[in-house]
Amino acid sequence: MSPPHWTARFFSDPAWVATQAARFSAAQSAEEAHAAAALLGLLPGDRVLDAPCGDGRHALALAAAGLRVVGVDTSPALLDAGRARASAAALDLDLLPHDLRSLDFDACFDAVLCLWGSFGLFDRPDDLAIARGYRRALAPGGRLLLDLPCIETLLPQWATRHWNRAGEHLALEERRWDPLTGRAEVVWTLVDAAGERTVLRSSIHIYAVAELRHLLEEAGFSAFSVFGGLDGAPFEVGRGRLVLVAQVPD
Repeated sequence: MSPPHWTARFFSDPAWVATQAARFSAAQSAEEAHAAAALLGLLPGDRVLDAPCGDGRHALALAAAGLRVVGVDTSPALLDAGRARASAAALDLDLLPHDLRSLDFDACFDAVLCLWGSFGLFDRPDDLAIARGYRRALAPGGRLLLDLPCIETLLPQWATRHWNRAGEHLALEERRWDPLTGRAEVVWTLVDAAGERTVLRSSIHIYAVAELRHLLEEAGFSAFSVFGGLDGAPFEVGRGRLVLVAQVPD
């Protein structure tokens, strides 16, 4: 039996869940969600799949704006946190347990959102399966929005060590770039307010823009646009992030 994929522990670890909750304010999450919706021209009543949704920080903001939202994730801890927040805010949305590699929605959505570097967590065959699941989930003319680092933005500003502060939590990233696999191998040390430390590991494939386009074309997407952020800024090498929008043919 093969060992569990690194994501199985990483995204359900209590230290990661607590750090993420402290890292992003409701205002920041809403700003990102509204920017993504504006970039795609989404209107109240449009159907959106947030995949993966994590603790629902974007899904909740989209639902509050009148969109019909379904969020999917594999982490029970993150889903539970999102459901509690949705209930407290009296928001109507579904947050469902689901493996992205086996999405089974059929032409249900006007848009699919994959935000904050959540693509490339697996190997290429699994990433292709995820992209095909996104394609299957979209109605004709629907669009996919991917928000992630890419080779052109990440490597020119590569740092082997990086600190993030999230409220009273600290996260230290110790990064190693593997040129033969194109993956960023990261050891995370999370320190909570009491000084307790948790060590986690992640491994993410960092795509070049053209490489990612080819994968999405293979999955059935077309009509690609690239931006340097959710605000629609121009894409620039060495700065910002990659926001790629791909469309399903009408």
